[in-house]
Amino acid sequence: MNLSCFRIREHAPELVPGRAERTWMDATRNRFAYRCTPLTIANGTGWELLCPSGLTARWNGGEQIQDLSVELDGGPRNETAFAQSHFGFGVISFHTGYLFRTDPQWAIWCRGAPNSPKDGLLALDGVVETDWLPFSFTMNWLFTRPGTVRFEKGEPFCFILPVPHIDLEAIQPRIMRLSDNPDLLAEHAAWAAARSEFNKGLAASEPAALKERWQRFYLNGESPTGLSAPDTHRVKRKMKPATVARAQAPAPAAAPPDAARRQPQPGPVAPPPPTPRLDAPAHASEEPTAQNIIWVASFPKSGNTWVRALLHNLLRERSTPACDAADINRLNEATAWEIPVGPYARLLGRPVDQVSPREIAEARPRVQAKLAASRQHPFLVKTHLCVGKDWEAPTINLDATLAAIYIVRNPLDVAISYAHHSGISIDAMIASMANPGLRTPGNSTNVYEVLGSWSEHVGSWIGLNTRPVHILRYEDLLAHTPRSLAALARFLGLEPDEEQLKAAIAKSSFAEMSRQEAEYGFKERPETSKVFFREGRAGQWRDVLTPDQIAEIIRAHEPMMQRFGYLPPKAGGRIRLNPVR
Repeated sequence: MNLSCFRIREHAPELVPGRAERTWMDATRNRFAYRCTPLTIANGTGWELLCPSGLTARWNGGEQIQDLSVELDGGPRNETAFAQSHFGFGVISFHTGYLFRTDPQWAIWCRGAPNSPKDGLLALDGVVETDWLPFSFTMNWLFTRPGTVRFEKGEPFCFILPVPHIDLEAIQPRIMRLSDNPDLLAEHAAWAAARSEFNKGLAASEPAALKERWQRFYLNGESPTGLSAPDTHRVKRKMKPATVARAQAPAPAAAPPDAARRQPQPGPVAPPPPTPRLDAPAHASEEPTAQNIIWVASFPKSGNTWVRALLHNLLRERSTPACDAADINRLNEATAWEIPVGPYARLLGRPVDQVSPREIAEARPRVQAKLAASRQHPFLVKTHLCVGKDWEAPTINLDATLAAIYIVRNPLDVAISYAHHSGISIDAMIASMANPGLRTPGNSTNVYEVLGSWSEHVGSWIGLNTRPVHILRYEDLLAHTPRSLAALARFLGLEPDEEQLKAAIAKSSFAEMSRQEAEYGFKERPETSKVFFREGRAGQWRDVLTPDQIAEIIRAHEPMMQRFGYLPPKAGGRIRLNPVR
């Protein structure tokens, strides 16, 4: 798991590994508090954010913001940048100075330093979804009574710990009788007897007990019966200190930094296979390595459904000329989808709502392998997956992959269309599309898909150099449909004539698909969307987006937008050569 700590301010508070020592534990007789191994481990399990200066906070018991005052040592400098009264009701807020980013499905548990009581003040815990949030959080403390409290310079004001918060939801506590586990019952009985005898010896001042002073079963990783703890046993915690990342040159536009980091790193790969042919047999094999999948891949709302309809109608025209337009609810006859829950449930042996995201991720390559082996010929499979890794498992099984078609669309238009599709605001969608950890939620029908940011998604597919990839701009498909479809057909080894192309295009028109949706519905339309086929035109962003929204999308995706010619005029950011003098 990666924990990236982006400094919002140059002089952000110091971030250090959690320390096992506590002043009150030092003050106990013979430092006996440190004999509690769980206590000591907890103290060091995480990282501390330290006060850059001492401060005094006073609360008079009132509800207003001004009823709490914060005074930094040495004067009022930087007061609002570090600690302040922001919410009222006796809450003091500390600014961490960082924007934290964790891997997908990991969050940060922020709290006060463990086992560090502070008289008159209570640290408020929070679990922050740092795998997608594009903003920072504050660490808040609540006065338990009116009064004055102190934080010294170097004292921790916040303690952070990454947690796999989605996996936790899969845990099902089970209450059982201890007698249901005879081995555990015997171990517990032996410990209880040894504990009782030892305490009696201490009470009677027996020399052996006085010399031992305390039992060390937990510390030594053993039980009274000689059972040894696993290698994961810890008596103290040693977290790694934060490092300062060196500045790096920008990555090539074809593979943004996040995409490059998340892309699978395969070993030696055989040369790419020849151009695929949809009308020729491939591996008629039951082996899980059958290389039959031709992905129809795109970021959501980029034209994937239209491309599948065009290919479906083209294949029908080649086999049954003058047939009716293909039913949009039967696109799976020409293109499969790898996210239905059924194959995952069968492979995992239980319903998908009873398994963790990690299990889904680990099963995904095997589901794709079985899907590839289920057909006698190469076939099309729709996906919105980003090429990369999820829980260290590849999102795309390259051994099952013959080739890919990748459709890319201007993110200025995608933001509008995807916002309508998802039932959220355009601003929220713009933020989501910039999130490297973006993924679709799973439901009773489909498992989740890992998308990544728009730039990450595009970069992951166009950077795939071990399999043939046909890149298709949605705008080119709109403006030059016959030429674009003919080129795609050639990539797939098809050789349609002009009449077949014209007929397939007419039967896949936006008007025809909208008519079918209005008359019969469309099973791929989510409940959050009123209609699936809404407009389908290019350049709608000029009429819909505000200047600030346009600037935000460009800021997040400029290199990739420039590569595909999506930057509006005067958007800036293009490479300019200085004139030769």
